[in-house]
Amino acid sequence: MTTAIRSLLKGELAEGLMTSFLRFNWIIGGLAAMGFYLWRQDMFGGVVMGLLIANLNCLGLQRDCNRVVRWGNIFLYYGGLAVRMALITLAVTVIFLFLPVKISPVGLFIGLSVPVANFYLIVAMILFYKFRVKEA
Repeated sequence: MTTAIRSLLKGELAEGLMTSFLRFNWIIGGLAAMGFYLWRQDMFGGVVMGLLIANLNCLGLQRDCNRVVRWGNIFLYYGGLAVRMALITLAVTVIFLFLPVKISPVGLFIGLSVPVANFYLIVAMILFYKFRVKEA
């Protein structure tokens, strides 16, 4: 894992980039879920559901990107994207309408935002490494 993190910080696309990205998603999301469990328990379920949906979407994105590289057809990516967006819409609708437990929309939004925050955190770490550590 440390080799993947070092190569990621150097700006190289490591072979295990998506694995590390998903691992960081679970770590950041787990910390957010624990924080909301201690702070506002009514938002805990939304954070966990959003995190689950977001990480499943990341796995689908990885699968679609591998297909594009293997078969050289970009329409496979857009087809997979359309299917994932439809499944996410269906999952959120089912969560809000049919689940007996009330899920917080704000918590769901926070859980869905974890991969975006993780991406910006990784980019900030790469930029910090490039401009601070390398020039020192």
